Amino acid sequence: MKERNDSVNDVVSDAVSDAVKQFVSDAVSDAVNDAASDAVISRLIQEVFFLLVEEGKGLKDLMSTFDVARATMQRDMALLKAHQFIVFKGPSKTGVYSLTDKFKEKIEKI
Repeated sequence: MKERNDSVNDVVSDAVSDAVKQFVSDAVSDAVNDAASDAVISRLIQEVFFLLVEEGKGLKDLMSTFDVARATMQRDMALLKAHQFIVFKGPSKTGVYSLTDKFKEKIEKI
């Protein structure tokens, strides 16, 4: 998992400015702070960064990238969706999770 997370972090470092990183980190931490541990918040932040860079991924790709079980990834996606960070687009079996237009607009304003 560490190697995969390092790869995600490298991509994020190249593609996202420090201001955007701070904004995403603060937004996710503020939204889920009471409902999640530090490790979960850290993973959620990495998932948002990944979706920012990749512009949408399916559940299996996310599970593989973050080396977590299906139930864990579904719970993460439900939490991010509940806080309007992400949206699911497409058919249930082949659709992808991507950042909401509203969240992307907030990032673009930075």
